[in-house]
Amino acid sequence: MCNTPSGDSCVKNLRQKFAITSPRRLLFLALGLGLSSLAYAQSNTVGSIYGSAKAGATINVESVDTGQKREVSVDANGRYRVNSLPAGKYRVSGSAGGGSEDQVVTVSPGVGTELNLAAGSQELETIQVTAAAAANPVDVSSVELVSVIRADMVNKLPVARDISSTALLTPGTVQGDSTFGNLASFGGASVAENVYYINGFNVTNIRNGIQFTQVPYEAVESTTIKNGGYGAEFGRSTGGVIDITTRHGTNRWEFGANTYWQPKQLRESSPNVYFPDGRIYIYNEDDESSELYYNAFASGPLIKDRLFIYALYQGNTVETSNYANGSVSPNKRKDPLGLFKLDWIIADRHRFELTALTDERTTDYTAYKTAGYSTQITGKTGTGSTTRGGENYIGKYTANLTDDFSLSASYGYGKYSQADASSGGNCPYVIDARGGTTQNLGCWVSSTAPSSENADTRKASRIDLEWHLGDHSLRGGLDNETILTVNEVALSGGIGWRYIDVVPGAILQNGTAVPVGVTQAVRTRVRIEGGSFESQNTAQYLEDNWQVTDRLLAYIGVRNETFDNRNDLGQSFIKADRQIAPRLGLSWDVNGDSSAKIYGTLGRYHLPIPTNINYRVAGSLTDRANWYVFDPATSRIDPVTGVPTSLGAQIGGTYAFANGIAPDPRTVAAQNIRPMYQDELTLGYQQMLSDNWSLGLRGVHRRLKSMIEDTCQSAGIARWAEDNGYTNFSPDSLPPCILINPGFDASLYLDINGDGNLSEHLVPARYFGLPRAKRNYNALEVSAEHAYADNWYLQASYTWSRSYGNTEGFVRTDNGQIDAGNTTSFDRPGLMDGGYGVLPNDHRHLLKAHGFRDLSDEWRLGFNWRSQSGRPLNCFGVYPEDGADPEAAGYGAASFYCGGKLQPRGSKGRIGWTHNLDLGLQYTPRWGDGRLTLSADVFNVFNWNKELERQETAETDDRTPNPSYMLPLTYQAPRMIRFSARYLFSL
Repeated sequence: MCNTPSGDSCVKNLRQKFAITSPRRLLFLALGLGLSSLAYAQSNTVGSIYGSAKAGATINVESVDTGQKREVSVDANGRYRVNSLPAGKYRVSGSAGGGSEDQVVTVSPGVGTELNLAAGSQELETIQVTAAAAANPVDVSSVELVSVIRADMVNKLPVARDISSTALLTPGTVQGDSTFGNLASFGGASVAENVYYINGFNVTNIRNGIQFTQVPYEAVESTTIKNGGYGAEFGRSTGGVIDITTRHGTNRWEFGANTYWQPKQLRESSPNVYFPDGRIYIYNEDDESSELYYNAFASGPLIKDRLFIYALYQGNTVETSNYANGSVSPNKRKDPLGLFKLDWIIADRHRFELTALTDERTTDYTAYKTAGYSTQITGKTGTGSTTRGGENYIGKYTANLTDDFSLSASYGYGKYSQADASSGGNCPYVIDARGGTTQNLGCWVSSTAPSSENADTRKASRIDLEWHLGDHSLRGGLDNETILTVNEVALSGGIGWRYIDVVPGAILQNGTAVPVGVTQAVRTRVRIEGGSFESQNTAQYLEDNWQVTDRLLAYIGVRNETFDNRNDLGQSFIKADRQIAPRLGLSWDVNGDSSAKIYGTLGRYHLPIPTNINYRVAGSLTDRANWYVFDPATSRIDPVTGVPTSLGAQIGGTYAFANGIAPDPRTVAAQNIRPMYQDELTLGYQQMLSDNWSLGLRGVHRRLKSMIEDTCQSAGIARWAEDNGYTNFSPDSLPPCILINPGFDASLYLDINGDGNLSEHLVPARYFGLPRAKRNYNALEVSAEHAYADNWYLQASYTWSRSYGNTEGFVRTDNGQIDAGNTTSFDRPGLMDGGYGVLPNDHRHLLKAHGFRDLSDEWRLGFNWRSQSGRPLNCFGVYPEDGADPEAAGYGAASFYCGGKLQPRGSKGRIGWTHNLDLGLQYTPRWGDGRLTLSADVFNVFNWNKELERQETAETDDRTPNPSYMLPLTYQAPRMIRFSARYLFSL
């Protein structure tokens, strides 16, 4: 027997068998009906208790928290199972021959807890329960590896109180770049390919995949992390699954309050970045940041054993100031967050849950002008605000209709706002990029005009059924979600101005050479996009956990998904049906006593099409640019607006990327397009080395099979038309960009005869000149865990991995591009030259460890350590004028050519290692009766300031050498100190 950090019992898993008591017709009738308007999978939020006992015995289970009771009989094979139990502690009693014995165990979401009552004995033997640790002990009842991290363990560690930081505790997860919010990357995938759940409801923002609803961390009960190998119940992810279960009310009235304070006075600053000549490139030394969070909660029974509530309020004050060349915009956020949970036990086999939460947060800021790189304020530009997040409502009903048959159904609504407002909305967006640095000019406050309509809403429903039939555990379900994205974006003032250095003879994006004697120019740009866009995603799945023998468990599952993306007129432009994803797995109990197992999985995983694609490709986009000579000797810059008082000669014509007319929805995507998907193989071994120590080994191979990307070329299609005798075809009839699966034949609707009538034609892949999208990930993970015993707990892991190919995924770390499915990758053949190599998420070596020790009954010391090797570096420049794809030069410094020479992906070395050590000290004084805890956490104790990102663009768009090439862009977070106080009491 071992103990978890929370003091609960911890034991090992055994195989399971199931009784034949469920009505067969009910399962298949429900699966066959059109019930896609109901619920979320129960295994997201509930667990089970199972085991062996004397045949005919009665097993009674009672929730310690709510009093909910269940009773099952042991079948003729000596097996029992109690399903669909909400997470929490349970008192289990087994009786046979007139005797009984009680045992209290803990059930975690999505995992079985085994209790065995030996035949002929009345004594319950505790064999397994998932722990508060980040890795489960040996679990032979599952073919996958799941990490369940309980909030009470996180409370004992020096860890940031957010979901991404919790996910990064697990083996193999890598921290992404700050450009995308330092999110977790799973298995070499981009950070935009994860899926996030709260109480079974999908809260991922599908616009670009890098945002999700932020539940106040004090309301989190546990976080379940699935880093690959998950079953058919889960989909819409090619990265990881992050499943959050919130706290709930019990039969005891409990109250609490806490505060977390991170003062700016105790925060170090990152170093400045300098050009080789000593000029400042990035100014960091005066940046400031402070955080104050305070929470209060109450929970308890409205009706004992039947109706319970949990309510939490979180107040916060977050302030930051980041100085740049000539400007600073101090910002403050004070909006409260909150969560309300209602649990109604209608009867012992019927339960209803309602969750309501808000994470809408508005950040207000004031833009000031400064004297260059300094804190000296010389004037005020204006004010602005950004609003993110919104409200979510989740209702769920669970029914255990028999001992072996259960049903769950739920419906959810979520909104995520992305609105911006500013006082300078009529001022043009002006940037001075001369001299290798950038400076904001004029009176604009936000780069985009004010917009209050930008938001994403999701309405989702689902039904799931579970039936235990002898040696088989069958599960199936259907779900449906409708997503509406409203996007209204234009540049501030309706136009953007950018002052740039140019080189005479250099070719601009409009294909015109810079005139002789011209060294400076100004570019104007008009960009407008908008509309309301709907997408519908559905899925059906069926899976079977089959106990083939006492030692061998086989998993067989299949998932079918559909994706339907529409333009702002409600017309489908991508509709993908029958996306079949088989899932297979095995678990072998090596010794027959659950002390060791060998397991493996093989499966296919699809990713939904982001709604970013809807408005970027199928919307009415306007995007055009012009270039003019700028001579400082004859033209001045208006001190108020930043616009030149006069313009020189125009250089060439207008470069029109999009004309503002929404294209025919049939023409923007290949009719045979397939969503992004990948195949994955995992093979692992787990063993209990002793009562407290466990060891794990896991190998992972992931291979991307298909990718959706836009390609913005017409010459290849025109060449195909010419080769096939279509002499009246005009490439001007094509939309600016078309969505395809790179490297595959594309079935396109074309105005092939130039008469305005569209017809479908198959254009072979060779005419696009693009390689297939490739991303391969190989990894070996080694982990060890010491369960809480002898007053200490530890988990440590090492991961060797290699990620290589020609695409990172839906976003690009190396150039900071968030446009999911619309990055510069695959836009032109020339941009893919040299594009195969090690990818941005290739951190070859990763070491992690975290744990704590109880120094006494009052004092606890915790730590969190991570060492990570750096990612590969590139050299981005302008495609050669005399290359095979001269139009690729119009993208500016977006190719793997520098100085006209090919520099393959990842060939410029790597960023160095980063190391980080966090320490925490907690004090729970005796005089506080265990109710009061005071803490101090120091993050980055040694104030290491290793660089995390470098400037990888070696040239400007006119081929001028970029003086900031290879200079650091960001550093690891500097040392900071957090104080906290927590007080809990109950009635």
